[in-house]
Amino acid sequence: MTMVDFHCSEYNVGKMVADEQTRNWIKETGIRRVARDSKVNRETVALVANGEPVKPSTLAKLAQSR
Repeated sequence: MTMVDFHCSEYNVGKMVADEQTRNWIKETGIRRVARDSKVNRETVALVANGEPVKPSTLAKLAQSR
């Protein structure tokens, strides 16, 4: 195998990005309040608000607290 034949594999780690509506809701409500109501770590809620990928179960917790 030469470097010309090399193919980079892309692995999905099972994470999801929240939709725009959810991110706007978090920003309007406030990261600390959403974290407190949903019992999700504040830093994780900030990641969701900034469009970073998180576990689907985390997004489900945020959706339930809405």
